[in-house]
Amino acid sequence: MTIRLRPGAVDSLRDERWMADAMMDVAETVAQSVRDEAPVDTGDYRDSIGTGSTSSDRDGVYATVTTSDPAWHIIEYGTADTPAYAPMRAGAEAAGLRFRDTGEE
Repeated sequence: MTIRLRPGAVDSLRDERWMADAMMDVAETVAQSVRDEAPVDTGDYRDSIGTGSTSSDRDGVYATVTTSDPAWHIIEYGTADTPAYAPMRAGAEAAGLRFRDTGEE
């Protein structure tokens, strides 16, 4: 089966408010998965997980999952002495998505 969208269909969908709302719903689901995967010591990291805003460009519609914890990179990637817990990656994958680190908080 082949499904083809009419020219401009993606552009018109990208600009629809319901598309941004749907992406934010996905981001909320991912954020909860990240919280569920997060290691808990003080709870600061888990409690800092949230969602950002939505945006769009010619390639798609985006929503972000964020953390304000300054140690997030240690928790995500680990160090020579600390294992990588990777809750952001695991949360995205649990939702069937791909993790992409933008380097932004």
